[in-house]
Amino acid sequence: MWVLCVGNSSFYYWLKHPQGKRELNGTSLLVEIQEAYQASKGRYGSPRITAEQLKKGIQTSRPRVARLMRKWNIRSIVRKKWVQTTDSDHMELQ
Repeated sequence: MWVLCVGNSSFYYWLKHPQGKRELNGTSLLVEIQEAYQASKGRYGSPRITAEQLKKGIQTSRPRVARLMRKWNIRSIVRKKWVQTTDSDHMELQ
């Protein structure tokens, strides 16, 4: 009987293991991402967080870190440089 469109063995495997290995690893990786984000005061994005994870010995990719950050709405703070475009100390023409 194919009510759920999955095989019997797949259904019973899912009953015993509701979370997959990747999802369990993702939750532990999310904790590491949040720690690195807090340590950088919210300034690090996915490339820098990935580099920190690799330094700690945690194998992960930048797209995976970016995907988890997007999923949990973790965004880096981007500040634009202030550039003065007008010289207010110029000589007036007469």
